[in-house]
Amino acid sequence: MDDWIRLFNAKTEEELNMLQTTTKNPGIPEAIKEVRIMSLIKTIRALYEGHMKHIRDRYARDEYVRMEGLQQGMEWGHAGGMEWGIQQGMKQGMEQISRLNLCLSRDNRLEDLERAAKDRTYLEELLKEYGIR
Repeated sequence: MDDWIRLFNAKTEEELNMLQTTTKNPGIPEAIKEVRIMSLIKTIRALYEGHMKHIRDRYARDEYVRMEGLQQGMEWGHAGGMEWGIQQGMKQGMEQISRLNLCLSRDNRLEDLERAAKDRTYLEELLKEYGIR
């Protein structure tokens, strides 16, 4: 009975080791083995919970950054910034297509010019081929 009481009161690994080497009760070593497994499970669970907390914190940070970006974008849009950005993008795109058209005409690739006008994927390929985009 004393060994069982010492097992339940054990607070350190050393106390468990001492009990395991001195006991004559055959059930104590098996109980010590189970206590060690439960301790390991607690450690693994703590690691898992720490990992999950990290993931939840990362998602919260990402969501915060996303919302801040949307808020700033909306403020920018109301200040005319969004319209200016769209206009600049359209202007840049038109300039790129004009440069490509000149290159294709100069290289006498009129069939490619016509195909690019109908096929956006092919247009992108030609822009890359000529180093325009």
